[in-house]
Amino acid sequence: MEPENSFYHFWLGDLYSRQGRMQDAASEFELASAHSPVDHYYRARLGAIYLMIGMGQRAAQALSQAVGLCPDDACYHYLLGDTYMHLGSERQALRHYRRAGRLRVRDSGYLERLRRLTVGSR
Repeated sequence: MEPENSFYHFWLGDLYSRQGRMQDAASEFELASAHSPVDHYYRARLGAIYLMIGMGQRAAQALSQAVGLCPDDACYHYLLGDTYMHLGSERQALRHYRRAGRLRVRDSGYLERLRRLTVGSR
């Protein structure tokens, strides 16, 4: 394998995640992201894996980078909102759920999360 080819690291990470080898997947997605720092999808996948293995702060960091690289992707905002909820930061979660909702107005998943958060805060 070409050690500096981000594409290979990404696909190996994807294979590991399908096999349930999440720590190995995280390592490969880290390498893919390091070798291709402007690829938002690699960072988003890394963030999702971090969230799955209970590394919430690192998930928030990776997903924040993905949002920074691709600010109009509703899914990234949605995942970042879920990550902040996991970390107990409802205010930040709400900000990203609202942004996702503005980007995908008719998506019931975003709307339901917004409803639950805003009804509880009244």
